[in-house]
Amino acid sequence: MTLKEQRTKSQKEHEEQTKSSAYDFIYHDGRRIASFLAQFDPSGHLTQLTQGKSAIRSSRETSEFESGGGFPGLAHIEGSNSLSLGKSAEQEISRVYDPTWANAREFLDLLQSNGLIERNLGSAGLGQFVLLQGTLSVYDLDLVGKMWNLRSVQKMMNAGLPKIPDFTKVEKRNPQVKELLAAAHKKKAEATQGLELFSELAPHLPHTVQAIVKNGSSDEIWCTLAREGLAMTTADILLKHGMIIPGKWAVLGILDATPDYEGHSSNSDELQPNDMVAGIFKAMAPLVRQLFGRPKSAFGVTPLLIFREVEAHAAE
Repeated sequence: MTLKEQRTKSQKEHEEQTKSSAYDFIYHDGRRIASFLAQFDPSGHLTQLTQGKSAIRSSRETSEFESGGGFPGLAHIEGSNSLSLGKSAEQEISRVYDPTWANAREFLDLLQSNGLIERNLGSAGLGQFVLLQGTLSVYDLDLVGKMWNLRSVQKMMNAGLPKIPDFTKVEKRNPQVKELLAAAHKKKAEATQGLELFSELAPHLPHTVQAIVKNGSSDEIWCTLAREGLAMTTADILLKHGMIIPGKWAVLGILDATPDYEGHSSNSDELQPNDMVAGIFKAMAPLVRQLFGRPKSAFGVTPLLIFREVEAHAAE
């Protein structure tokens, strides 16, 4: 199928789609999408679309004169002569369109028509285009970045530490209770140490905009979002919805990482540091990811589009 045929087919499908539904794009990476579209079109990436038409209006005025012979010195009308005067006006109408969102839809249609989208994450390979539909959560760490060291926030985080069971003096003499208390104290000490480390590191870690699309309890996609690619601000999302945005959302992206299963070694473990900076990065990278990065159970993608389908509801 040629590019012209693909576009004709995509345009027809788009026209049929818009009759009953439309796509609501909440995220759009225009730069990356442009780089892919340029590979489908030998002319490159479409950045502007102009449509024009012209109209010509004209009018004519005609005068007739008759003249002829007769007595000498006396004029007599005998023949006719026509004189035409023409007036015309030309008007040109031009419309310039921004194809940004049309490119997003065309990109989606081209991937679908060429079979380049993998919907089963389990069978997708790294570097493939993948699409997952489910619930959407968006959170901006920068909105809370300045709150980590607030006394009230610290108090709230401390409240989440493991509790030590309360036993009487007689019960504490029991060997099993002693063992239980020792385990509880160890667990709380580790959690407290982790919280202290988090409180010190958090203000200095990258405060990105992150999104998670989860399909039930089976598949989960984690990604970071460029702020300029969002169709609405993260403050609007937080104030209106909190973290979870209602509706069934789809994320289209490039698969970059798979879940970390037991026994799986991450890329940070494969680094071979040859200087002090690389050694520090190797030690810190897993911790940074654990605190602010991709969950172990999630797939990681480079997001290109996040959208939902808005359908027309039939009148009852």
